[in-house]
Amino acid sequence: MQVRLRRELPTDFPDPSTERQARRQRMALEGAQAMKEAAEKAASIRANMARLRKLRLSKEAAAA
Repeated sequence: MQVRLRRELPTDFPDPSTERQARRQRMALEGAQAMKEAAEKAASIRANMARLRKLRLSKEAAAA
């Protein structure tokens, strides 16, 4: 006669809904960080373009 043993999940096995929630929260934080970095990079580019425009205009004014 065979005895069937019921397999139980370990008690420390993570709850799938908790894992999903943690993943969503992590993705939201990473997305916010990426948006912040993109905004900083865009501001840096705009500042550099303004600097170059000023140099170009002063050079053109000196040549004229």
